[in-house]
Amino acid sequence: MEERFEKLFSAYQRFEDAARGFLLEAACRPGCADCCIDVGRMDMTTLEGLNVLSALEGLEPPVQKRLRKRLLRDKKKRGKGSRVRCAFLDQRDLCLVYEQRPFSCRQLYSVKRCDRGPPTVHRAAHALSRSFIDEIKGIDDTGLYGHLPNVLALLMEPDFREMYLARSLTRARAESWAKRYGLRLSAAP
Repeated sequence: MEERFEKLFSAYQRFEDAARGFLLEAACRPGCADCCIDVGRMDMTTLEGLNVLSALEGLEPPVQKRLRKRLLRDKKKRGKGSRVRCAFLDQRDLCLVYEQRPFSCRQLYSVKRCDRGPPTVHRAAHALSRSFIDEIKGIDDTGLYGHLPNVLALLMEPDFREMYLARSLTRARAESWAKRYGLRLSAAP
């Protein structure tokens, strides 16, 4: 697992290096959370989910409990097509798991202030991010991919987590979990 995390963090850093010119033009600042409220789905792999889950488990127990309730609420609301504020935003619109956020969050920025509208992303940066998404899915070749609260809910299932960590998850079993949680297989068939 450690090798997979190293590859994941390397991909994050290479994207940041490659997108540095675009990111320097970003209008985003701490507390600007339009993307975390209005963009829609925030997808991640199960590997990224383990990283986010470790950050969640490092928070104070009352905060963990509150966030787990929010994640469950988000999973239900998103399942009905509603947009909801990211569960990890605090009252000042700062991310509680910022250092461990998945790539879908890392790639988001806007060259103009959003003011509750969609971000304005440079086309070349968007194209660049697509290749990194494919790479990150490939690193998590035995995992699943989908909306953040769904992946975290799945990782909180002891049976799944044990199989995933042991790398003993069969394709048939992965497909069953994916269907149950509204996820997709990370690796292409």
